[in-house]
Amino acid sequence: MDINYKYIRGWNAQQFEAYTRCVLIFIEDYFHKKLWYQHSYALHRALDNIEKSCSDLYKLDKVESEHYSSDIYERLRIAVDFIRDFIDLINKLDEKPPYKLKRKEDDRFRNEDIYDKIANLQFEIIFNVSSVTTPSDTCWFIQPNSVWGQFFGITARNETHKIIQFKLRRLLYNEIKRFEEFTNYKSARILGFCLNVMGLEIGKSKDYGSDYYPLRKAVLVWTKKNYLSLREENPDVADACLIGTISFDEENSRLVKTYAKGLNREAPKKYLDLDSAS
Repeated sequence: MDINYKYIRGWNAQQFEAYTRCVLIFIEDYFHKKLWYQHSYALHRALDNIEKSCSDLYKLDKVESEHYSSDIYERLRIAVDFIRDFIDLINKLDEKPPYKLKRKEDDRFRNEDIYDKIANLQFEIIFNVSSVTTPSDTCWFIQPNSVWGQFFGITARNETHKIIQFKLRRLLYNEIKRFEEFTNYKSARILGFCLNVMGLEIGKSKDYGSDYYPLRKAVLVWTKKNYLSLREENPDVADACLIGTISFDEENSRLVKTYAKGLNREAPKKYLDLDSAS
């Protein structure tokens, strides 16, 4: 499993898929032997290789068509399918690996359990797909449909999914909160992704998207309070938060999400009014 990434980088999607199947066989044996109390360098490197397989997704930015048939997109699909199968292996266990639900930020990379490893892999895939910002159709196909819907989809109802979703929500929100330490583009891309896939309305916890409602509410409250200050401090970074059909209405101090026009006379829009920077 411990293959140097410079070799994996030359694999096509079919070869990469064969590799992920081998990794899943290894993980199944790892669980069967109950080795989750031991750090596995092979597992660590394998997950790192799968994460890096999506590192060239930025090449699909501004691609108008046929992105879904590209080798780059196929490798993303395979990585997301691998995560689903990884979680399924845990679900089938009579004795599941232990976990620590809440972990301090400075303890994020120490004593990780298997659920942390999956959530971290999901986070890095989200960061990679956040580089696809336009056109809106490509962005929507890749971000909500191919990734977000798989991580927070209607099938995610068992306890293992809930544990991993909780950890992923915390990773995403903690990255956005990092803005409060220093202005940076990574936090901007994560915020932009969250706004694009979750929308600008808090809604209610029982509405569609209840699995990520706590994150949506926290992100929108943070954005409402801090976005104008961020824009005043660094307009370029603030612009990097605008992904897909999210735009900034300077005259009315609000964010705007524009939806597909369809049969409407005008394209539907939703708004998030922003608090004054002062």
